Amino acid sequence: MIRDDRYHLHCNYGIGKPNTNGFINNGLKIELSGEVKKEDNYIRFQNGDKTLGAAELNNNLIHLLDTGNHFFNW
Repeated sequence: MIRDDRYHLHCNYGIGKPNTNGFINNGLKIELSGEVKKEDNYIRFQNGDKTLGAAELNNNLIHLLDTGNHFFNW
């Protein structure tokens, strides 16, 4: 969730439990929050000394960027 100049990220991940929307052993959970800095279509998520860059493609979609501000390819 992004509001004003702050963000909050809640993520569940892990090995999927077959035929369900859940994870084996309830998976792992992580929560992060911090500052959001936006310039044009670029967004910087700051958490302590860590920064994650993204490009806003539209109001509902962002794409992660590498350290050179290029689209990150998995």
